[in-house]
Amino acid sequence: MKIADLQTYLVDTRGLISWVFVKLITDEGIVGYGEAGIAFRERALAASIQELKPVIVGRDPFQVRSLWSHLYKSYLDTRGPDSLHVSALGAIEVAMWDIVGKALVTPVYNLLGGKCRDTVRAYLHAQTWGGDREPGPEVYVELAKQRVAEGFSTIKFDPFWFAQASDASISRDELRRVVKIVGAVRQAVGDDVDVGIEFHAKFNTPAAIRIGLALEQFDPFFIEEPTGSEDLDSLRLVADNLKAPVASGERLVTRYAFKPMIDRHAVDILQIDPGRTGGLFESRIVADMAEVAFMPVLVHQPYGPVYDAMAVQLAAAIPNLLAVEWPVHYYPVTPPDLRFQLVKEPLTVENGYVRVPTAPGLGVELDEVALKKYGVRAE
Repeated sequence: MKIADLQTYLVDTRGLISWVFVKLITDEGIVGYGEAGIAFRERALAASIQELKPVIVGRDPFQVRSLWSHLYKSYLDTRGPDSLHVSALGAIEVAMWDIVGKALVTPVYNLLGGKCRDTVRAYLHAQTWGGDREPGPEVYVELAKQRVAEGFSTIKFDPFWFAQASDASISRDELRRVVKIVGAVRQAVGDDVDVGIEFHAKFNTPAAIRIGLALEQFDPFFIEEPTGSEDLDSLRLVADNLKAPVASGERLVTRYAFKPMIDRHAVDILQIDPGRTGGLFESRIVADMAEVAFMPVLVHQPYGPVYDAMAVQLAAAIPNLLAVEWPVHYYPVTPPDLRFQLVKEPLTVENGYVRVPTAPGLGVELDEVALKKYGVRAE
C-alpha cells in the first residue's frame, strides 16, 4: 500500500479560528483523516502541510515512525520547538494512523498499546465571548450552571479573558473582581463540581502567585498556565507556592520540549495537545514520560471534530489520564452544529464522559459532502 495523494482543507467557522483538515488517499482506496491545531495561523498551517506532499506521496502509510523521524530531522524548518511545522507533521501522522487502523480493522488506540478505559472524563468551558466590557459574575454563573446541567462534573473558564496579555501584573481592583467571579461560580455549582481556572499565561511570577493564593479558597481543580512555559523555573516557583495543582504544556511540541518540564517537575499536571505535540505516538511518548514522573495528564483540545477523535484516542490509551478538554462551547462556530455536520456519527457524550469509539481508525469520518459545502481546498 502507498499514499497516492494528500489533500488539505480549510473550514471557516465564522468565528475566531478556522479548522485545518488533512486527507491522505492510498492506492488501495483507504482514506485517512487528520486535523492540525494552531489557532490564528491556519492558512500558514495548511501551506506547511501542502509543502510536505512531495515527500509523503508514494510512502508506505504503515511506516509511521520512520517517516515521522525522517520529516522531523530532514524537512522541517526548525528542528526543535516550532509549533507550526510540527503541527503540520502531527496532522499527517494522525492520518497515517487512521489508514493503518482501517487497514487492520482496529481502532487507533489498539495500535498505541490498547485502551485503558471505555469512557474518558471530559471538561466543558464555561467561557464568555464578545462584547467590549468584561461581564459581571452573573454571566459566568449562568454559563457554569448550564454546563453542569448538561451532565458535566468538570468545567473550566478564564476570568481574565478581557485582560491584555501585556498586563503582566494585576491590580487590587482586578483581583477583587476575579475573586468575586470565581467565588460566585463555586457557590453556584457546589462542592461536587471540579472547576479549573485558566490564566492563558498572561501574568508574571509574583502576580500569578498572588492570584493563585487568592483563589485557593475555592478549591480549583487546576490552575492552567499561570505564567508562560518559556521559563520553567518561573512555573516551578508558582507551583511550589500554591496548594492548587498547576497545569501547563499545551504550547510545547515534541518530547524534546516536554522533557525538561517533566524532569524538573515544573508543573503538577501535564497538558498534551495531540496534534501540536507532533501526533499520537509522540504524544503517547510524552504521556509515558509523565507517568514515570507520577504526573497526571490533561489532553488539550480546542479545535474541530477530527481533533475530538484524536484527543479521545490518546486519552483512551494512556493510564495517567486526568481528563480531556471538550470544546463544543469554546470557540463559537456558525452554524452552531458545524462540528457535528462535518463528521459522520460524531462521538457521543454521556453524563460528562466521552465514549471511546470502537470503529476502525480514528473512529470518525469526515462527511465529504459537508466538507465541500463548508471547506476550501488548500493547494
